[in-house]
Amino acid sequence: MRGSLCKYVIKYELHLKSARSNLCPFRECGQQLDHGNRHSAERSFARPVWFLPARAKTHIDPYLRNLSMSRLVARSLPFTFVAMLMVVSLTQSEGQVASPLYANEKSVLVVRTMDGAESEFEIVTVTEQADLERGLMYVKSLPLDQGMLFLYDNERERSMWMKNTFIALDLWFVSKHGEIKKVVKQAQPKSLDPIRSEEPVMAVIEVNGGLSAMIGVTPGSTVSHEAFERD
Repeated sequence: MRGSLCKYVIKYELHLKSARSNLCPFRECGQQLDHGNRHSAERSFARPVWFLPARAKTHIDPYLRNLSMSRLVARSLPFTFVAMLMVVSLTQSEGQVASPLYANEKSVLVVRTMDGAESEFEIVTVTEQADLERGLMYVKSLPLDQGMLFLYDNERERSMWMKNTFIALDLWFVSKHGEIKKVVKQAQPKSLDPIRSEEPVMAVIEVNGGLSAMIGVTPGSTVSHEAFERD
């Protein structure tokens, strides 16, 4: 019985070693088998446990469980990774849809440069504290003719930042009369550095990065919108 048990354990260990290394067992230990014996040996390797004595199974079953668990974990990892990517993607999509850019009504704003050239934008105006704090956070794309107007109750020095903002922006700091006092170009996405107006303003307009240079907006340019007083 002891010799038979050893024989089956050795055979199974060879099978287990082959399964772990994805190599044919005959390449390592069966070179001396002739062609006919290989088929019979292959059958014995294919089902190593069911024909073993009970005493042998008690020693081999833990190896089987470990091997099966390893395969299960290895097979489940890709699905887990895909599921995590889907959750992240859905979270970011919900963040963009929940932006005031889509929740609030749009109105027309016209910017006039020092040379007299005019450009028209569809602007979302935000006045509530929650919207002022959120702004264009999590927005991944912004049409060239759209932007956001941060409108405050009074004129004072304002400070902005680019936390959780995924796109580069140009910022126009505007007085209560609609004059652009300061232009900040290509604000860096996700930067936590403060962007200050350096003088009292009543509003800040955010548009796509690079538009100021494209249409010629500089300090001294003016904007026409119902939010600003006219002289």
